[in-house]
Amino acid sequence: MNPGHRIDYKQLRKVNPKAARLAATLAWLEPIFLMIFLIALQGVFFGLFPISVFDGSDLWNWKKEIWFFFFTIVFFCFYHFSLNPDGPDIQAFQQNRVQILLLAMAIFGFSTLILWFLFPYRFRNK
Repeated sequence: MNPGHRIDYKQLRKVNPKAARLAATLAWLEPIFLMIFLIALQGVFFGLFPISVFDGSDLWNWKKEIWFFFFTIVFFCFYHFSLNPDGPDIQAFQQNRVQILLLAMAIFGFSTLILWFLFPYRFRNK
């Protein structure tokens, strides 16, 4: 939530108690939905790598310009949505939520790469 747009829950509770509960619930759910969205975006990011097991290799072999266009958009979105737009980049990496998010995405990305390299190797040996 943007610090300039903080909701005064006590005042909102006096005016509309249901809206106050909804606002508090949505403020609690926002990081969860952001994490799900960024993990999905990371899946697209890794899928665009021009490695033979990824779909990005087909796009790379077909049209490199289109691959570069989509890769740039996905990378920009991943970078933009991961960092706090109100703070400098270095300070954003020092925030706990950004560190936890990057750690979760690194674990997910590493496990995805392992699985993508493991299954073609396994099926080739059979």
